[in-house]
Amino acid sequence: MGINADGTLRPSRTPSDPDSYDSGDSSILEHEGSIFEPFKDFCKHRFLWYYNTYLNAIEIERQKVSDGQPFVRMPFEHSGNAMEGKFLYSELERRIKFVRERLDVETDSWVAEGRALVQRESGVAANLQRQYEQTVEYYKRSDSVTLDVELVDNNPFLWRVVCDFVPIS
Repeated sequence: MGINADGTLRPSRTPSDPDSYDSGDSSILEHEGSIFEPFKDFCKHRFLWYYNTYLNAIEIERQKVSDGQPFVRMPFEHSGNAMEGKFLYSELERRIKFVRERLDVETDSWVAEGRALVQRESGVAANLQRQYEQTVEYYKRSDSVTLDVELVDNNPFLWRVVCDFVPIS
């Protein structure tokens, strides 16, 4: 995500304007953040899934201790095997919110990159447009679930999906 350990951002190599892409569609995969990495994407998805739970847990635990209060040493801990440190829930909250902010920026960049690829009439955009059309047709024929799928601003990289559950009798 381009976040250094100290919380600063590494400079991004992703081009900010669509004209800076090479002529081949594969060039977009060479830029930082554009390579499909399933495990990293899974971790990001899970982070977003539990984001509110993390913030709620921080709020609950913050009421029990104050920032800067040292950890209590447990009876089984001894020198060389101790969990030394102090509680910093305010810092933890700031860091979690910053990660969320960076994920939102990353997601917004996909929309912008997608819009640029659509304007260039790239193969990637055409393939995704076709997948969208196939998905819409599939769910029109499906009786098990009702999905309303549409493109936002005619961008095949940004879908709006609304699900209406059909009660099972």
